[in-house]
Amino acid sequence: MARSDRFERLLNRRVPMEKYAAQMESFANAKAGGQELSYLIDAMQPIDEEFTKNTFAEADRVKEQLKTYLPAKYLVEFDYQGSVTSDTHIRIHSDIDLLALHGGFVGLDAGVRPTNLYSGNSLVDLLSMRIDSATVLKSKFPAVKVDDKPGKAISLEGGSLARKIDLIIGNWWDTELWKQYRVKMARGIEIVDSKIPATIRNKPFWHNYEIDQKDKKTRGLRKIIRLLKTLKYDAEPELKMSSYDIASIAWNMAEPALTVPAGAYTQLAKNARDELKRFVDNDSTRNSLNVPNGTRLVFADGAATVEQLRQLHKELSELIVRVEAEQYASQILNFSKSASTRKMPLWEERRPEIVIKNSF
Repeated sequence: MARSDRFERLLNRRVPMEKYAAQMESFANAKAGGQELSYLIDAMQPIDEEFTKNTFAEADRVKEQLKTYLPAKYLVEFDYQGSVTSDTHIRIHSDIDLLALHGGFVGLDAGVRPTNLYSGNSLVDLLSMRIDSATVLKSKFPAVKVDDKPGKAISLEGGSLARKIDLIIGNWWDTELWKQYRVKMARGIEIVDSKIPATIRNKPFWHNYEIDQKDKKTRGLRKIIRLLKTLKYDAEPELKMSSYDIASIAWNMAEPALTVPAGAYTQLAKNARDELKRFVDNDSTRNSLNVPNGTRLVFADGAATVEQLRQLHKELSELIVRVEAEQYASQILNFSKSASTRKMPLWEERRPEIVIKNSF
């Protein structure tokens, strides 16, 4: 069940923090004649460029401290991953992953020749770099909560930071495609999970590339990812499915379902609801779904579950029922200011330059 104050929560996430009112002001005063539709449309919108720039700026503050104070032996390089870099982030939950990559060695696909000689223990070196990174951050951000408990990320939140930053320690992974084409999207990373401890391979830039390509074809993919993520956080209790798996499920939806006429927000949501139902009902289809970069199945051990999928489908279905009931009531009562007469946001989206730069 969605939270009863979901509309106010969504507006509070978007409007007061950093000048987002301009685009969405026509929705901020939505009353009974269009509140549910306003919620649906607003949840699909991209976060404004200024907010996104400031997210990167906060991560850069962390990066500069590490660049300055980490021991030179790590030859550290930096990059970014996560929903901010794919332009599928939503306000409040727009934390950003800062990658700190050991420059002394790389992971290699079979057949890829190393470009430098390395005789150390990469896991030991990465764990050492993680400890040293936490020490630097605790020293340079004394008012920030630095959570370095064993796991994949060192999390920074509060104090002087206006965004939550997750620091990911790892190294580059040079794939066979990277060897051939030398394009960022083909290069992977190996991140250290200090809880296991072990390294885990991922291709975050290929993920961003696949999201971008399908959104260019459909113009609806990013909108649906944002809507489903908003429903995840506004559900009561909050849905446990990860944002990464939500994006992966949306990416697996059929292209025709994500391709609707400009402004057809409700139809896009209905199509997504039907696609979620298709995945719920068809075990073989659901169990064959891969994440966009092909590194694992969506419904794998420790990842998304069919019960979480059912809950997500239920949240979206109930929202659509409320939207349709609201529109019916508007017609019956002949509201003069119906949702159809409001100024709608532009359907075509323009990705901020800083996102393009850090995407793939």
